[in-house]
This record gives sequence, structure tokens and C-alpha cells, in this order.
Amino acid sequence: MEDDEQSTNTLPRWVELEYKHMRSLAGPDAQVHFTHLSQASSATLQSLFTDAENASPEPKEHLLAKASSHTHGVLELMKNNGIPVDRVCLLDPKAPQELSPEDGDGRFDCFLFGDFPTIVFNPKESVEMPFRYIAEAGQPKLPPGMREHLQQDLDQSFDFA
Repeated sequence: MEDDEQSTNTLPRWVELEYKHMRSLAGPDAQVHFTHLSQASSATLQSLFTDAENASPEPKEHLLAKASSHTHGVLELMKNNGIPVDRVCLLDPKAPQELSPEDGDGRFDCFLFGDFPTIVFNPKESVEMPFRYIAEAGQPKLPPGMREHLQQDLDQSFDFA
């Protein structure tokens, strides 16, 4: 994801929103792995997962997928867990064949998915997200609060003094 920084806040707010949203989309019976993180980001993320699970009296926190963070990449994670490449379904928005219900019949152990969206605020302002998303009705399924967070970032002025 990024190199270690000297900042105490190694993960921007949007990352926290994104990762929690991914866990909610996966659901409570799933396991989500965040890979290829810096040491600091991995530790911060794992701490956020643990804190949220232990501190939240809200039942919705228990509807999130189990999550873990890793400094190594997805291929190493698969190797370490004995998952052969042919048991992973890579969902590609440019694939010649659409995903079908039969793909969930047990032939795959893991799914990698998403799309690279552009979030449009008005005809002159948009943000192209640097990672993949689940789409619904042609629009990226953003986490709660993400659109507002992006708009606030766009509204910040530059100081050229």
C-alpha cells in the first residue's frame, strides 16, 4: 500500500471507511485479507479490527467479516494457506464471461473482485478511485461517509504562498 511514515496516523480516514465497508459487503461468515501493507499500516489496521470487535456494543459490528492484515502479497498468502491459483476466481470487469450462480458451487475457495470507478460530483469535479469496487446499477458501492469525505477533500483550497 505505502511506505512506513513517521506519522502516528498511518491510515487515512478513507482507508478506514473502505476496509470496514468491504467487511460489511463480505458478511459475517466470510474472511477478508488485506495484503501488501507496510508494517505500520498492517499493525494499525489489525488494531482497528480488534478495537472495533472488542469495544462495540452495536450488533452491526458483529455482522462484519473476520479480517486480517498482511505485509506480504496475495500470492504469498495463497501459498502459505495452501490455496492453488485454480481455486481463486479473479473477477475481471473486462472478462468475456459474466459471473454466474454456478461459480459459487464450491469450485472456488476465494474471490478477488471489483472495478475502478470515477466518482462524479458535478460536470467539472470528479475523482477516479485508484482501486477496484463492487458496482451496483453501474455505480460503485461506496462506504457510508466516503462520498462526503471525497467532496471535503475536493473543497479544500491550495495555498501557493
